Amino acid sequence: MCVYAELGVPKYITTEKEWAPSIILSTFGDLVAVSGESTLVAGALEKLTSILDKQGFNYIAEAVARAPYDGNNPGIKTWWQRYFDYL
Repeated sequence: MCVYAELGVPKYITTEKEWAPSIILSTFGDLVAVSGESTLVAGALEKLTSILDKQGFNYIAEAVARAPYDGNNPGIKTWWQRYFDYL
């Protein structure tokens, strides 16, 4: 994978029972995203993004990252795939 870090989110801040959402740090600079952000309890995403911002990361919303990719790399379908997934 092209991801240099994937950090599991503690179960107590998510409504998901089957899997834990993750904080994904991209290998492309200071980009960060949260997979499964819609399953986080109220206020958790804001707290996470505040902490990440204080550490110098630029948060990319999951919906934005999952938008169709319109760049010049063939075979890449979403921005998520380009910056946060296996290439």
